[in-house]
Amino acid sequence: MNLIGDARYGKELSGDLWEGKRTLILIHAYRECDAAAQLELARILALPREQRTGGDVAWMRQLIDQRGSLDYAVAIARGLAGAALREFELIYADVPDSRDKAFIRGLVTWALERAS
Repeated sequence: MNLIGDARYGKELSGDLWEGKRTLILIHAYRECDAAAQLELARILALPREQRTGGDVAWMRQLIDQRGSLDYAVAIARGLAGAALREFELIYADVPDSRDKAFIRGLVTWALERAS
């Protein structure tokens, strides 16, 4: 969600918050906050990007941090990656080791590292 600055991917810091994308992280933050914060989050997300302010984005980021939503999403991603690796091992158990097999297996950890 480009919430952690990393120039390697060339994405705008907090770009998904600026865009108002409904992600697992925002859904978790919404579920974990009180009714007043839910209303404020809904108000901000209803705004077009050009009307969303830096203060709005900072408020959403603070809500995410306070509610542990990044940690929640990382835990979900790790669980899914573990399940994917387990399925890979079951499906490809009889396939001889090769550079291609290692590449496919490595995609799981690559995707997880990229998202973290």
